[in-house]
Parts: sequence; structure tokens; C-alpha cells
Amino acid sequence: MRRVQENGPRWVSQLINNKEWNKTLVEELLSEEDMIRALAIRLDQVGIRDRLVWNHTKSGLYITSSGYLTAMEMRRNGKLGGRRGVGQVTMCPKLGGRGLED
Repeated sequence: MRRVQENGPRWVSQLINNKEWNKTLVEELLSEEDMIRALAIRLDQVGIRDRLVWNHTKSGLYITSSGYLTAMEMRRNGKLGGRRGVGQVTMCPKLGGRGLED
């Protein structure tokens, strides 16, 4: 990976001209591997603004229960990265100090 030039672009939008990648600039700034990956990203052609989407609900909105269920599924599949804390008994003051279980 190449070091970012101090006077180079700071934003991805600076690598785009008229809804097309500025290939010359991308080739100049990125390693060949990163350039191939970047240029493979399709750019928006109709002007829809970017937005955050949670892929684990039909609505695309994040809700706590879907985050918890996703974390539990990742834990079962060994994809949680070994972090401790998810699913452990936690004391909740709003429930009179009773523990919350998996």
C-alpha cells in the first residue's frame, strides 16, 4: 500500500470526474491491487445520496435486538473475533439488579 501524498486528495469524491473514476489519478495514488479494487466499485449514475443501511433487517434500520441476534449468530459461527462480553450475564439496574442472560 502506498503512503498518501500530503498534497493529494483527501476525499474519494476528489477521485471522480463527471460520475467516472479519474483513472489516471487512481493509478497514480494506489497500489495495483488497491487500484483494481477501487475501479471495480460502480459509481452512482442517478444522483442518489449515500445512506447507512443495516443489512440484518428488512427495513435497513438498525434495532438493538437485530444487533444482539447478529452478534449471537456470529459468536456461534466463531466470527465474533474472540471478544468477551457478548452474551455474558450483565447486571441491569433498571431490572432491580437482576442479571440479563443469553
